[in-house]
Amino acid sequence: MNISIVENATDYEVQNNLYNCDVFIQPSRYEGSSLTTLEAMVHGCLIIATPVGGIPDKIINYRTGFLSKDVTPESLNEILKIALHHENLSKIKECARSFVESTYDISVSTKKYIELYKSLEK
Repeated sequence: MNISIVENATDYEVQNNLYNCDVFIQPSRYEGSSLTTLEAMVHGCLIIATPVGGIPDKIINYRTGFLSKDVTPESLNEILKIALHHENLSKIKECARSFVESTYDISVSTKKYIELYKSLEK
């Protein structure tokens, strides 16, 4: 297994790395919405993350990715082993991609904002 740690990358480098990535690990102690997790999901990466911030809203354990108990190497290693040997990896990756496309696509977001604004008019 090849591991790359990418820091201070341009958008092009990020997209290129995600395109060539099989597994994306987001070991955060604190996190906001985690745009990088969404980008990795759209690129078809298998996601392993910690359940902090907005990550559990996106990663449904064993459905759209895998959640580690915490950021310790032992916990991350345990969930990585489970994930890599899971029988439905391709289905999990596809569910993750579909989730992002159906929830965060610009046309979906625009429609939700329009509905919100219309509800405020009343």
